[in-house]
Amino acid sequence: MPARDRAPRHAAPEEPVTAQPVDAVPDIAYGEGAMTGLGDEVTSSKGTLRGGLWNAAATVLPMGSTLALSIVISRELGAAVLGEQSVIAYVASLLVSVLIFSFTNASIQLLATAVGSRDDDRLAWLARWSASAHLSGGILAAAVMTGIGIVRDDYKLLWFLAAATALADALGWSRTVRDIAHRGWTRTSRRRLIAQAAAPLMSIAAIYAGWGIEGVFAAQLSVAVALLVALALLDRSLPRPPRRPSGRPAWRPVARTWLMFSGSLLIGQIIQRRIELVFLDRYHDGPTVAMFSVAANVITIPVVLTSTLIGASLPAIAARYVQDPGAVAAVMGRTARVVCTLGVLLSAATFAVGPGLVRTAYGPEFTEAAEVVRYLALMLLVVPVGQVCTTLWTGIGRLAPVLWCGGIAALTDIGLSLALIPPFSLTGAAAATFAAQTVGAVLILAYTLRQGVALRLSAWRLLASVAVSVAAAATAVLVREQVDGLLGDLCAGTAFVVVATVGVRLARVFAADDLHWLADALPGPAGRAVRLLAP
Repeated sequence: MPARDRAPRHAAPEEPVTAQPVDAVPDIAYGEGAMTGLGDEVTSSKGTLRGGLWNAAATVLPMGSTLALSIVISRELGAAVLGEQSVIAYVASLLVSVLIFSFTNASIQLLATAVGSRDDDRLAWLARWSASAHLSGGILAAAVMTGIGIVRDDYKLLWFLAAATALADALGWSRTVRDIAHRGWTRTSRRRLIAQAAAPLMSIAAIYAGWGIEGVFAAQLSVAVALLVALALLDRSLPRPPRRPSGRPAWRPVARTWLMFSGSLLIGQIIQRRIELVFLDRYHDGPTVAMFSVAANVITIPVVLTSTLIGASLPAIAARYVQDPGAVAAVMGRTARVVCTLGVLLSAATFAVGPGLVRTAYGPEFTEAAEVVRYLALMLLVVPVGQVCTTLWTGIGRLAPVLWCGGIAALTDIGLSLALIPPFSLTGAAAATFAAQTVGAVLILAYTLRQGVALRLSAWRLLASVAVSVAAAATAVLVREQVDGLLGDLCAGTAFVVVATVGVRLARVFAADDLHWLADALPGPAGRAVRLLAP
């Protein structure tokens, strides 16, 4: 779940720092100062939804190359190797998020405040604190992964390479936070997007060059070092902060800001990044881990698509909640209606088409993973509404309910994983994931409704979307049974889109006003296609 704290009032930086990196959760809403000059644009569909679409594209596109890498690993090196790679990647992601990126988020918020208020003394102290915190977090993360590698029976080198990559990431983030605070995310995001696209491609090349899984981790380390150099050049273009003894801020607000980010990122890693992989690795074997990892990766694409769309669209709107709650509530309701209906359709599409794509891409060895995809697809029925509510409260700085609801969901995930995965393996992992996502979504939705925010979801329109989705999914499944291979997957996907499009129009699944709002926000052909759905 994204984390935002209530920011002090300050003048806006040169570029409002409200965009997010392509590999991270949505970033901070910087208080009223960051809203300067936005006016009514923050509540316009063009200003918010289009930004969300670009952000979703920047997040989902690198996932495609990562998915391609997992396919190559499974086919060339085997399921056991893919399972080991998945566990290492998850542990590295958890440690980097909690021990490194939490400092990044906290540093950006604090530094942006100092930049906006032109407090050079405080800025200098915070820059030095940020560098020390990132270095400490990077060393600790690398030490933990090195220790795990030492006690593992095999694949020790992979853990050591991952440790070095984490340290390089820490140094890279420490060299880029000042540039983000002064100039926004644009320059950093471009470089990171290139790195995220290059790392899987270089890893695939390493596999076909015969360097094995070790070549994959070596390629990722090389990209991390190259990115560190590129980001260091950005930092060098800024004036060096003076070393002054004065201006040291109180340490409690700094620690509180970091703890908020650290806690929220930990919750996100447990629930959204699949803590189940660790339990499967502990109680079962590498191929079992690979099965769940593949299924989770397939589900992650539609989940991230909706979450980044919401995450980039609503923070600026939510920041105006205290000024104009009526306007924000209206946009919240419209967004919830569109996203929840989209979640039903995506769930059905994933259920019907996803398993075939997994078997075609990964091979018959991953039949179990294809079945798990169908279980996990049910998450898309509950996740979107939870994402909408979560983004609202994080956007206005009310973190307590987000952390409480997320914390309860995380504990549910851990408890059910411990209880269900040892005896039930993949089925238990899927059940734990679905239960945790449902608990988190229901809790934050209940809190939102109790606060008087009316999402105005139409029961009969949701039922209509379910009926259309079931019809489209059934058609796709029947088509896939008649046609094998990749051609069958393409035919099944086409059949789903055709039936869903006709059904959405005939059953009036979307309200006309909502469709026109969405069409106005989408560029060119996409907007015209959406208008075709209107009755």
